[in-house]
Amino acid sequence: MKTLPNIMRGISVSLCCGLMFLLSGCSRSTETPEVKLERARILMQRGRPAEAVPLLSEVGAADQENDEVYYQRGVAHEQLDLLDKALEDYSLCLKYAPDRRDSLNNKAVVLAKMEKFEEAANEFKKLVERNPEDPLAYRNRALCFADLKRFDEALADYAKAIELA
Repeated sequence: MKTLPNIMRGISVSLCCGLMFLLSGCSRSTETPEVKLERARILMQRGRPAEAVPLLSEVGAADQENDEVYYQRGVAHEQLDLLDKALEDYSLCLKYAPDRRDSLNNKAVVLAKMEKFEEAANEFKKLVERNPEDPLAYRNRALCFADLKRFDEALADYAKAIELA
């Protein structure tokens, strides 16, 4: 017959083993790409893009045509000031989802940050064509035109942005 101390010892050993299993990270090895993507989004919301990037890369390796992975990783790279990588990710996102305006906008912004104003203006032009009622697209393109010293075009876009806003 088992005594109460032996029963308690058995329960304690079981609890400790279960806790060690959970804390060891073994439970994460079975995470689906969807769960990893959600963890990465949470990390991004908490301002931890450097921790999100490896998760996003794992998901991208498992699901290479998932445009959301490339968009989120682009945002993370942009926050880490890794503009070349951000540009590459936004371009991949657009390859799989050509109508993603958020990715197109971010790609154009990154190009402007890299002082590639002509390319950025061309990307903002695509945004204007897709939604001629978007004042932000006109404003951002105007900024590029101003940097290119194309002041007449900049003024026209600023005027349109003000009209729409």
